[in-house]
Amino acid sequence: MSDCGIDGSEKNPTTAGYICNKVRGFGDRIYGPDRLLHPGVRKGRKGEGRFERASWEEAIELIAQRMEGFGQAGHAGDYEPLSLEEMREGYAAATAAA
Repeated sequence: MSDCGIDGSEKNPTTAGYICNKVRGFGDRIYGPDRLLHPGVRKGRKGEGRFERASWEEAIELIAQRMEGFGQAGHAGDYEPLSLEEMREGYAAATAAA
């Protein structure tokens, strides 16, 4: 793992050196052994944690298809952001089952 040294800076007048734990741990998400290396496509209902490995091309095409309806009336709540933790848990479960 690489130590990228993410920390707050006293030079920033807005944060005065403060940095939250989520950002401080960002190096682990990028370089850690449990980081995502490949896209996963959800299989089943959200929250079941079932994912199937996909190529980057497949994942990008799927995202593009699903985003076509963004901004249309009545579809604003169709897509919910997935947290990094949810992605990691789902992908870990999918790869463990493979």
